[in-house]
Amino acid sequence: DDVDINAIVKATENYNGADMGNLLDEVQEASIMRSATGGAKVITHSDFVSVLSRITSSVQKKDLQKLEEWRNENG
Repeated sequence: DDVDINAIVKATENYNGADMGNLLDEVQEASIMRSATGGAKVITHSDFVSVLSRITSSVQKKDLQKLEEWRNENG
């Protein structure tokens, strides 16, 4: 219940589908590891914060620039 979806959306702005899949896998693993040490068996916002502090988007700036150019040319 404490997961701030808007904060996660903002933090993952340039993530592609594979990046998001990796993020969710890592968050699930973090939750499992926490529950193995007596923590709650739910995914929390702190799980997302922890994982987002160590993984980043695989999308390169040059690819984002190409996409923006394509959008400008093709609407």
